[in-house]
Amino acid sequence: MLLPDLDILTIEIPDDSITEINISELPINWIDYPAPSVLAEIAQKWIKENKTIALKVPSCIIHSASNYILNCHHSHYDKIKILSHKNFHFDSRLNS
Repeated sequence: MLLPDLDILTIEIPDDSITEINISELPINWIDYPAPSVLAEIAQKWIKENKTIALKVPSCIIHSASNYILNCHHSHYDKIKILSHKNFHFDSRLNS
């Protein structure tokens, strides 16, 4: 399998610009693959409300981690600061 070039960015997001969704707020099948359509509905609602730059959601792959979805159309998107930018090396052993 060919993988695209990937990057890792460390960013700073203003604390008051993050909406967090906890596991307790998600449907019981949130971790299923393919993802239930209700997750897309939650994200669409967040985008339409346009209150925050980032949506913090639980990771279904790394259970102790979170993912941040960024709304690049938010009026304060330019307040995100890139602290570091590195190439991401994907270990081919994970591809099998």
